[in-house]
Amino acid sequence: MLLILQITQLDYGDAALCALSALRGRAEDPGSAASRLLEALGSVPPELIRRLLDAIPDRDKAALAASLARENEARIRELAGEAAHRAGIALSVKELSVSDGLELRAELVDIDYAALAQALLPLARERLEAEQGAAPALLSKLLAAGGGLAGLLGRLPKARQEQLAARLLQSASGRAAALIEEEAAKRGLRLKLGRLSVSDGLERMTRAPEPREARRLAKARGCPYNICI
Repeated sequence: MLLILQITQLDYGDAALCALSALRGRAEDPGSAASRLLEALGSVPPELIRRLLDAIPDRDKAALAASLARENEARIRELAGEAAHRAGIALSVKELSVSDGLELRAELVDIDYAALAQALLPLARERLEAEQGAAPALLSKLLAAGGGLAGLLGRLPKARQEQLAARLLQSASGRAAALIEEEAAKRGLRLKLGRLSVSDGLERMTRAPEPREARRLAKARGCPYNICI
């Protein structure tokens, strides 16, 4: 599952302070000039660093922030996985890319789809109730399943579980983006996200198949017709 997020606002002062802390921790030679410089910068008042950044064009600051994120990709992936686990969702971020325009693309793997659905279904309730089609109808059934959610999802093929999870995450994108912003703020990084999007063949779920075709697909997938559609 590919998750795409666009950072629309970023406090570059926060980003610089987070980066300085990370760079000091990665300094290989404590006695080197670079290490001493980083240590000295650590004693500079944060407000002075922020004023210095104000003199740099936003485009250059965005490119620098993206470069720092790419250099710390492994740590960001680790933190994202930890945040998901704290929310009760098991998953891993396999790959992470950041463009100079601050668009983030994260490939999510090893997802606990039942836990993900349990966390996101309440957030997407209003939008699902307003939508038409097979996928919203099935997601509404999952919402009504409550404690039986894991068993219901477990009867679906993995590919179908991933499709439903992607559609659900798309439906709850506004609330999910707000949760990501809150998690970043807890770590001293204030930012704003545009509505996140999910790439996983969602178009195939927007139209219900004809009943005869739906039954054929259900039989091929090894699950009951009223669940597979």
